[in-house]
Amino acid sequence: GTSSGPSIDHTAFSEYGYYMIVSSNNGTIDERAHLLSPLLQQSSSTCELTFYVHMAGTNVGRLEVLLLQGLERSRIWSVEGTQTTALADIAIDDIQWTGCNFPIINNETVACTANQFQCKRGGCIDQNRVCDYTDDCGDMRDEDNSTCSRPNVIPGENMTYKKMDSFVYIYFYFSCNFETNFCKFTSLSYVQPRFERARADQLIHDYAPERDHTLNNLAGSFIYVNTLGQTPNSIAQLKSSRFIPTTGCKVRFYYYMNSATNPGQLTFMVRNQTQGLTTNIWSISKVSGDHWERQGLLLPTGSVFELLMEV
Repeated sequence: GTSSGPSIDHTAFSEYGYYMIVSSNNGTIDERAHLLSPLLQQSSSTCELTFYVHMAGTNVGRLEVLLLQGLERSRIWSVEGTQTTALADIAIDDIQWTGCNFPIINNETVACTANQFQCKRGGCIDQNRVCDYTDDCGDMRDEDNSTCSRPNVIPGENMTYKKMDSFVYIYFYFSCNFETNFCKFTSLSYVQPRFERARADQLIHDYAPERDHTLNNLAGSFIYVNTLGQTPNSIAQLKSSRFIPTTGCKVRFYYYMNSATNPGQLTFMVRNQTQGLTTNIWSISKVSGDHWERQGLLLPTGSVFELLMEV
């Protein structure tokens, strides 16, 4: 019944179906329309919000999805409108939440398999999800200190070490969330572009993260490279401490790549300390969107190595 908007809805594919619509022709440039969801309880790390969007018009502006936690507000997704018609509108249909439940609580007599981890509340998760800065159990057992601590931990740092001689320490367990410092990573660039610690509330351009992954808010810290306006051949590098190779050694991390055009390329490399050779083990150069992506890599064995990250 409106003069703009989709000619049919998405659910029934009918002109008689309903959807939610906002027409920007009826407001001023500073006005906003808000649609608030019901209050949601804590959800699992696999929780996904899906919906269908129609955007058209020369002045349609931006559609954003915001996460409200108490007084904190952070953007988790956004999209700019298209330029197709004189009438400007945004319509939304078929909103769904999927994968938001925590692991199913098993009967107490049912044990987890060797490749699973037992949650305190019951239920099992994959061992690969343990100690990855994400509460997959729903009771923090997979992320608490009793689960993630290791023997011989250096005070103030979550890592174990082996003393090779009076000067060299080589780490074979290590984790860092960058909330207080660079841990044992070293930036190899002294001019821009370079890896820097940053918070979302310090970054003002449209394609920077609106929240960190660890704390899931504006005040959390992460390492960051600004690729906007950099020359094509400019490189930023970050080097880890030296690690002892062990069978099944893995690195897990979350990355964010967002840009209107080309975000550059993120590459992980291994530098063999014995032979001095550097080998690429993973890279990505596409826009992943306005969210954090999880990645895990199996590291080679055979010689002491350093991990290099390059943008």
